Amino acid sequence: MRKSQIGLKSIGVGANKAVKASVVAGLLAIGVRFDIASVLLCLAACVILVLYPLERLPKAAIGLMLVAGVVQQIIAMRTAFDQYIFASWAQVWRIESVNTDDEMDSFDQALADIGLLPNVNRTRSLEERITGALRLLRHQALCVALQVAAWFYLMVCIR
Repeated sequence: MRKSQIGLKSIGVGANKAVKASVVAGLLAIGVRFDIASVLLCLAACVILVLYPLERLPKAAIGLMLVAGVVQQIIAMRTAFDQYIFASWAQVWRIESVNTDDEMDSFDQALADIGLLPNVNRTRSLEERITGALRLLRHQALCVALQVAAWFYLMVCIR
């Protein structure tokens, strides 16, 4: 028995998945902090555009800050959606009678019905969903890191 399964065997498989979903929801909540930092960096870039003559500014750094901010904003919306879904699953799956696979299949079907998921032919496992959600969070962090790097470059250039 793995360390992560100690104490969960008596609760049931759904509870084990509930714990995983809860942990992922908690990690995805960090995306809110990335989003706030990104918005503040975009606002700072806009203020600098107003206060400094355009010819003195490195346009690539300003452009990178703004483009990375827009991309981050798109990813932040998706991360927030995933965070909500994983938190909902964590809450529902604590009930032992819930079939987690059926729940995920119904979710995929609902996404397909409203046109947000193009292919419902194969079932995605919880692990695949976790991998995808955490990949989004890493991309969001990368966007903010690019903005921070551009900000430091910008600060060096305007001094």
